[in-house]
Amino acid sequence: MPDAALLLAWLVLAHLVADFLLQTDAMATEKFGEGPAAARALALHIGVVAAVHVPLVVVFGLRGLLFTVVTAGSHLVIDRAKITLTRHAEPPSPSGIEPTAEEAATGPAFDRGWTPVPGALFAVDQLAHLGVLILTWALLLAGAPPLDAVSDVISGLSRDLGPEAFHRAA
Repeated sequence: MPDAALLLAWLVLAHLVADFLLQTDAMATEKFGEGPAAARALALHIGVVAAVHVPLVVVFGLRGLLFTVVTAGSHLVIDRAKITLTRHAEPPSPSGIEPTAEEAATGPAFDRGWTPVPGALFAVDQLAHLGVLILTWALLLAGAPPLDAVSDVISGLSRDLGPEAFHRAA
């Protein structure tokens, strides 16, 4: 049975990879826009979130699939809410024009009436993702054994990898 705390650490790492390493600047900026380009950027980001969880499906089967679906689905809802709230929290530019997608994604310039709201919404967004991750992990994966086929493969690969074999090879 996998160590539950180690699995949780890997899930947090997967979230960070999906949200910060694999989400390009273009995706992060475009999803704050409007129309098909924004929807496409958000959908691509959600696809990345789902893709980093594919190993869970391989190791845990249906439980891994449910975790992936809940995580990706909630990620969509949380990110869309953050985008909507951020766009509505932005003060209008001096010209009265709605902020561009880039302005909404990065926050207003300090000379345009900066507020801490976008930063606070970012923090709430990350806490919401973490909350869903921990709750879903606790309900679906914390005590779940890997599929028998996965256990058999791991046992077969590690059969001769005890401490003695490791020290002989080193």
